[in-house]
Amino acid sequence: MNRYFDGCRDEQEIKSRYRDLAKQHHPDLGGDAEIMKAVNNAYEAALKGAYRRAGMDEAKVNARWAMDEEIAVMAMKVLRLKKELHVELCGVWLWITGNTYAAKEELKAFGCRFSGPKKAWYWHREEDGQDKWHKRAISLEEIRARYGSVVLAYDEDVPKLT
Repeated sequence: MNRYFDGCRDEQEIKSRYRDLAKQHHPDLGGDAEIMKAVNNAYEAALKGAYRRAGMDEAKVNARWAMDEEIAVMAMKVLRLKKELHVELCGVWLWITGNTYAAKEELKAFGCRFSGPKKAWYWHREEDGQDKWHKRAISLEEIRARYGSVVLAYDEDVPKLT
């Protein structure tokens, strides 16, 4: 593997270590851009390695990496709105709560949709929309329990993972 992700055994450990390293080295948080580039390259290699160890062929590895990147790009778009939004990744869907009224038009422009039953906005890639969680009488808490949850937040106007 590499020095940044030594000892990480699976996808979840790699992603958790990456969040910690990003908090420490991301230039927006006072870190060094060159170190962050090295961390990003090491993260890609480690994560793709974990996907391969999980039995994915190269086409699936590359498709999964592209999916992860697309989700991350959308999450950062929403977080950069800086409008007291709470962004949460549950599985491969982003759920957005907080002061969403102030960001309503921007969220619509990003392709986000509102779920009345959840009182939350959501976004997912087109190909990940088979489940209709936004319409079902299942709570966000139940979705979190089923798919896991990573909360993204702002701290002093700087994006970070929590």
